Amino acid sequence: MQSESPKSEPRPGVPLLLLTSLKFLANLLLRLPYPFIEDISKGLGTSEKRVGSMLGIGEFAALGGSAVGRDLDRGRHRRWAINGLLLCAVGGILIGLLRNQAGIIIGFCMISLGVNLATTTVHTFIGDRTPFSERGKAIGIYELSWACSLLIGGYVAGRLIEKFTWSTPFLVTGMALLIATPLLFRAMDSRTVHVAPEAVPGVAQVRFNWPTTTLALGVSVAITLGQVLTFSTFGSFLKDHHGFSIGARGGIVAGIGAMELLGSGGTAIFTDRLGKFNAVLLGVAVMGLGSVGFIVLGEQSSAAAVASVLVFFLGFEFGYVSMLAIVSEVGGERRGFVVAVDHAAVTVARAAGAALGPLLVGASAQHFRPLQGLVLVLIGVTAVLVFSLHRRTLGSPGH
Repeated sequence: MQSESPKSEPRPGVPLLLLTSLKFLANLLLRLPYPFIEDISKGLGTSEKRVGSMLGIGEFAALGGSAVGRDLDRGRHRRWAINGLLLCAVGGILIGLLRNQAGIIIGFCMISLGVNLATTTVHTFIGDRTPFSERGKAIGIYELSWACSLLIGGYVAGRLIEKFTWSTPFLVTGMALLIATPLLFRAMDSRTVHVAPEAVPGVAQVRFNWPTTTLALGVSVAITLGQVLTFSTFGSFLKDHHGFSIGARGGIVAGIGAMELLGSGGTAIFTDRLGKFNAVLLGVAVMGLGSVGFIVLGEQSSAAAVASVLVFFLGFEFGYVSMLAIVSEVGGERRGFVVAVDHAAVTVARAAGAALGPLLVGASAQHFRPLQGLVLVLIGVTAVLVFSLHRRTLGSPGH
């Protein structure tokens, strides 16, 4: 990597704020099907399991995003950020216009690939322009887009579905993203400046190696799989066990968005101060608290069920976004490649969770507690992997 002085290093700045806003729309297209799987299945005249399988197919399409890692290491950020967002926009419009199973599969494949391209690109962009000691803040700001997609978009999507049809939010969001994405041509330059690890005071030099990278990938996969298993099934649980309406579930989705907003905001404020590894472990512990709450109290009280869901997603967002800062560094001189591989691994986890969640829970919510037991196992695995990764990186200052 080219060594630069941290003081002369350009920060993402205004382009990061624009990228965050555009990613909000892309994330909404990716996330809105899961809490409304039942409504989509009714609109398509098919089963929830089939819709879950279609979403799983779409998630796997994002694996194509892993091919751009080496291109990103050559500094071609703007090209892939724009391409990814445009893919999302067209995919959302296709779903909104076709309103059939083929439209869901094709459109969601485009959305998943586009989100992966955009996310991989911007995480590399941030890593190339922001010292590791400040990276939790920068990535936390960008990942606010993930939280806001539910906090704002989830509630609005629920109301649009109630008033019109299940496909309306896809069409509206896709059109908005298509119109806004060209703004990046002016706001985001294509020049890259790499921050060499040794150029940042207090951070040990990091060089690419597969054992360390594999541990980082394991953390990402375990924590993501636990989250998607919960996210793809909690809506059906609340409906079947506590009688929640579409509008009420939309409100819960917005509440999850609020917790994720706190998690991403907490990453931006606290992760660099706590240390990245400590922050990941704290987030995982809070996820575990939410799962235990659901197992013990979720069937007895609707308030406890909702509170457990909110706590779970607060922990996930804080832990996962903190982990992204670590992933952006362990690749060393091959940052773009490692970030791309990590996102591909997370894609597999998301696809598996999208397909397995509804399948394991079944037609009713009776198996939701055992599912949360599986999530607790994944949380334990995550903690072990984090400790192992920490030992390999020697707990460097700034980590």
